Amino acid sequence: MSDEARAAAVHPSTVEDGWPEGLRGPALLARTAYNRDAAFTEEERDALGLRGLMPWGVVGLAQQVALELEHLHDKSDDLEKYIGLAALQDRNETLFYRLLTDHLEELAPIVYTPTVGDACRRFSHVVRRTRGLWITPDDIDRIPRLLANAQRPGVRLTAATALTLVVIPTLYFQFTRKDSSGASERGLPR
Repeated sequence: MSDEARAAAVHPSTVEDGWPEGLRGPALLARTAYNRDAAFTEEERDALGLRGLMPWGVVGLAQQVALELEHLHDKSDDLEKYIGLAALQDRNETLFYRLLTDHLEELAPIVYTPTVGDACRRFSHVVRRTRGLWITPDDIDRIPRLLANAQRPGVRLTAATALTLVVIPTLYFQFTRKDSSGASERGLPR
């Protein structure tokens, strides 16, 4: 059985759900939208070429959320928590969004007002990796091309900010347009 067939047997719906076909090994771990760190099962590690690339123990998502929350509670101020959350998002988006949704009331003031204001003022000291899409008034005629450059299919929500402000979590975009027959078509504008 090929590695791709084993991966499909472990994750039969991965390609349909947007898992890039053939993504495995270090390339998989580098893709934050697909990296689940230690939550990959033994079978997934074998099928996806991950065996030996991470510690041997499997740690479920709930345990990872608890550990990340503990790490956040150890930080001395909200800006440090913001930076820690941004680093988590850069490493493992699944864990980041689960932590955020499970503890939204506690974390909303860190990823949004008021902490994000301080992060915006200190952007050059805080940014570790840019994400999202930057569109300026000079780009008005290039917006479709800029949107296509983002290459984030399957995303259903967007957040927009003014000026040079940055908000995490940056949520990406997906447009629905109607073709000439009136049928809906999802995707980026042409």
